Amino acid sequence: MEGSEEPPSPVRALRDAFGDNKPPDISRKITACVACRKQKIKCHMKDGKAPCTRCKKRGLPCTVNRSLQMLLENDTVWKHSMEAKMKKLESIISDMANFMSPEARSRIQSQLEAPVQLDPRVANPLPPEFNSHGVADDEVIMDLESGPGDFPASHLLQSQPRTPTGQEDLITKGIISLEDAETFYDMYCNRLDHFRYRIMGDLSTTSLEGIRKISPLLTAAVCTVGALHLASKDFDRCYDEFVSLCAARSFNKVNNVDEVRARCIGAFWLSGLSSSLSASAVRMATDLQLHRSMPQAMQGDRTHYLRIRLYLLVYVVDHQCSIAYGRPPMTRECGTIRDIRRFLECKHATVDDGRLVSQVLRWNMCGNVYDTFGDDVERSLTDTEIPHLRYLSNSLDNLRAEFANKFSLSQHVGNYPQKGVALQYYFAKLYLTSHVFRGAASGRFPYRPDQIRVDENMIAEDAVGSALAIIDTVNSDVEIQAHLNGLPLYFHIMVAFAAVFLYKVSTKYSSLVRVDVERIKHLMSTLVETLKRITSTMHPRHLLVSIEKGIDSLHRRMDLLNVQAGAFEVPGPHSHQAPPVTAPFRLDVSEGYDWAFDGAFDPDSMIGFDLLSNTGLDFPLDTTFGNISYS
Repeated sequence: MEGSEEPPSPVRALRDAFGDNKPPDISRKITACVACRKQKIKCHMKDGKAPCTRCKKRGLPCTVNRSLQMLLENDTVWKHSMEAKMKKLESIISDMANFMSPEARSRIQSQLEAPVQLDPRVANPLPPEFNSHGVADDEVIMDLESGPGDFPASHLLQSQPRTPTGQEDLITKGIISLEDAETFYDMYCNRLDHFRYRIMGDLSTTSLEGIRKISPLLTAAVCTVGALHLASKDFDRCYDEFVSLCAARSFNKVNNVDEVRARCIGAFWLSGLSSSLSASAVRMATDLQLHRSMPQAMQGDRTHYLRIRLYLLVYVVDHQCSIAYGRPPMTRECGTIRDIRRFLECKHATVDDGRLVSQVLRWNMCGNVYDTFGDDVERSLTDTEIPHLRYLSNSLDNLRAEFANKFSLSQHVGNYPQKGVALQYYFAKLYLTSHVFRGAASGRFPYRPDQIRVDENMIAEDAVGSALAIIDTVNSDVEIQAHLNGLPLYFHIMVAFAAVFLYKVSTKYSSLVRVDVERIKHLMSTLVETLKRITSTMHPRHLLVSIEKGIDSLHRRMDLLNVQAGAFEVPGPHSHQAPPVTAPFRLDVSEGYDWAFDGAFDPDSMIGFDLLSNTGLDFPLDTTFGNISYS
């Protein structure tokens, strides 16, 4: 057989590869072990294999340093061996094809003759047992290329996993059809991805087929989020496959950014997974050292530019999934974040990057708020903290003014880039100014000097005004309403928080801050009608579906209580409170949602909390529907 022919001499093959027809004139090889060479004595090896006679007799380690020539020759031998095996396999497959139908035989023949398609982003000339550093898997060696001023652990080269290839995705597994996958892919890439400043980056111009070749996990993430927003019956199957793939990779190191990209997509839109996915994305992004790509990006390197913008997306999703729940974010204010405005000077920067930078600046400020005031929602702010809160509020105003008119119409999401600046400003403003109500639930309001009391009242009015602006925008802006089935989870959470906040200040704290109770009731009634209409076509597992039911219950409770301005006093150590209403309302978190009003309701628990860190609502209803239960 042709495959059984003896390969030519390795040295001869090496010369032929470089077009050198001279006869081989290098025959000397290293045949002595290290110990014998050191002693300059003859080394006797049986069949040329270690250990030599001397080392074996004396119990010494016997190793032979391989020369460059030997390494090249061995590589040539390995290639000849693989070529011979491939020819044998092709011969076997051809013999098997003779027993198949003509159509199947033709298909196999075309596949054998087709050129091998490689991912252009993957270059791995090393043998399969080595990683990109030339280090064998599970091996740790000293990196002598690093400098004395580098970080301590940078002096170690640790093995990195190889990118798995040839994996089946949810289409080849038969979970969804190719036609449905194309529909989900189109929904995500042409609409949803533009709400989050194009997480896909340069992949946004790639076809579904291209994404499938790159990563089954990224394919599953795109299809799952697309299916959710199309209210497809395939959502649950896509969701389960995405969860399964994420779980299988939970403890793996990664050596490509697509694993990070997939987790960001899930964290922004899949409520039941957002917290764990954001944490995983942060871990992987820092392992890949994405935050250290800024210098190369500023020098015009597009690969590093894409790495930095992906890190900024990780930063945003981490803060959204932590601060809103009263948890400290994992990403901190590193040099890249402090100098983030420089990123807009990069030659590859786009309008979407401007939107992304504005988000990073806003969340960096919210992170400072969390670090400054902490997470003890029952502790009233001190006299020195009130002016600082006012200062941070002014800083938010300046940030809004900086980006207010920088974004124009988008062919994918309309006027949202500009409207989003205002809406997210009110989100951040409400988060910040709601801190002034801390301690209200327990009646721990200290005596304030006159000037501090004035500042406190102004901040409280800003909080109410921000909440009203959020609800009014949702009620009146038709374009924003059309975007609600597409905007990430954080938007829906803040709409819910604004509704709960207004409910609390109008029912229990109207003597603490001036509110128009009748206006609030009207806004709540309109909000319920708006959300009912929007969610009527949504998938039942969309977070906004549960939020709509919760806000509807808030509105009905306001009607039952027949709230009047100033009806209740701010609770104090000697005040008498209205008897609490029983039958607590709860959003059931067992259905996979990580947003929930959990725990038994305390009528005073919703003022001054970090969005969802101290939650609980009860409503005087005896009903169960959807994921909402009353007990």
